[in-house]
Amino acid sequence: MRVIDENGKVAGIFERREAISFARDRGYDLVLVAPNSQPPIAKLLDFGKLKYEREKAIQKQKQKTKGLKEIRISLKISKHDLDIKISRAIKFLEKGYKVRINLKLKGREMQFKEKAFELLEKIIDNLAKIAEIEIQPFQERNQFSVQLKPKIEK
Repeated sequence: MRVIDENGKVAGIFERREAISFARDRGYDLVLVAPNSQPPIAKLLDFGKLKYEREKAIQKQKQKTKGLKEIRISLKISKHDLDIKISRAIKFLEKGYKVRINLKLKGREMQFKEKAFELLEKIIDNLAKIAEIEIQPFQERNQFSVQLKPKIEK
């Protein structure tokens, strides 16, 4: 087994047990890099540090994705105001954000749950060209919500 030390230089060719003890003596882990080569190549690494750095890189990639924008409406919203909210949602979706639309019912409006779902369906239909449903319309107490994400064009 060809062993590469922590500085990236070839330390020599060792038997498996010798390579493991060589790595332990120096305080590193022995990681097999190219098992199919002749002889197999192993590298001295701090495996915990390598794992930590990979997790950090994954977290950084996740942070680069766009977040969530929220749009609030009520059951009594006028047509013009609804059009403005829809155009704002379109802008967010075009920029790559996910959009959650929240419709809150107050007092006696709770009797008209069907109208709330109809209004959300109307908004979904208006945004169908550029968005797809990520979370179906649902009710949580007096609030109705739907979450949309930008369509990925193929």
